[in-house]
Amino acid sequence: MEALYRYAYISKNAIEGSQSDIDAEITKILKTASKRNTQLNISGALLYSGGYFCQILEGERDALDQLMAGIAGDPRHTDVCIVSAEPIEERGFKKWAMALAGVEHTLRFRFAGIKPSTDKLTMKASGEFIASTMEQLVLQLERGDQLKKEL
Repeated sequence: MEALYRYAYISKNAIEGSQSDIDAEITKILKTASKRNTQLNISGALLYSGGYFCQILEGERDALDQLMAGIAGDPRHTDVCIVSAEPIEERGFKKWAMALAGVEHTLRFRFAGIKPSTDKLTMKASGEFIASTMEQLVLQLERGDQLKKEL
């Protein structure tokens, strides 16, 4: 088995329309990503916050590179910035082909200021922070869904 990698990227929304139009397109993105990621043995999570997408992808490097090539050409977003591409020991999102970490129409995170850096330690720390934050958001949403089912 090849080594596992985690890619973290941020991009700016280019979907036009109302909040409900954006929500509908995000639902389409999640369905397509879940199916494609299952085929490529990729796991991950997606967050939409205040006009920015943030995504974590985990899998073998060749599959991730193939996926990123498609993502870079997707007209629904611009300014794709790969924050980190690091080897990992195990997946943080192994239960999810594509989890939704949240849809927030107001900006909660400072994505606009994140830029690629030649400092590998800075980029690794940024990627780890994004992955950890998104994992916590996904777990919170799962707990909330579980509580709704129990009520």
